[in-house]
Amino acid sequence: MANMTSSGGSNEQRGSPQSPSSMAEKVSTTASEATEQTIEHVQRTRERLATELAERRTQLAERIRDVSDALHGAGRKLGDDDMAAHLLAAAGDKVERAASYIESIDPGRVAGDLRELAQERPAWFFGGAFSLGLALGRFFISTAEQGTRRSENAAARTGLAGSSGAPAPGLQSNPMRRPSPGSQAPRGQTPSQGSTP
Repeated sequence: MANMTSSGGSNEQRGSPQSPSSMAEKVSTTASEATEQTIEHVQRTRERLATELAERRTQLAERIRDVSDALHGAGRKLGDDDMAAHLLAAAGDKVERAASYIESIDPGRVAGDLRELAQERPAWFFGGAFSLGLALGRFFISTAEQGTRRSENAAARTGLAGSSGAPAPGLQSNPMRRPSPGSQAPRGQTPSQGSTP
């Protein structure tokens, strides 16, 4: 009977769920593996972003140096005796220093420098932020307008509005041709205001 109890007990252990300590070990192992994978992913992402940021900083510094070179070149063309030449040379030097600053900085330093500027000279900081906002706004508006113009020009080149085969609104197949009497005039004109030869 002891044999049956021991064999029956071992059958119960085989069919029973895992003990709480073995489940805790598996959960702990899985959690540590997930943590390691997350840390590796974060490190790879951080390295990739740092590389991209360094490339962008270098590109920006090169563009700013192009502006500096243009200012210096314009100053040289005016001659050494001209006051405007001296002002252009001074502006070119400041722009060159800005390029060097941008090329050598790290993001933490930028945040610290901006914080320091905001505390020491709030009028300059907010004035600069306002000017930057206006400049970015104009940039985004002009970019959107250029995209719209490009799509309009593409439609004008094809002479089609969509796939219907009809000329685009406001466009004629030949803009030099005078509209015939009774034909539709370009947008904004009445038939009597058609183009003159």
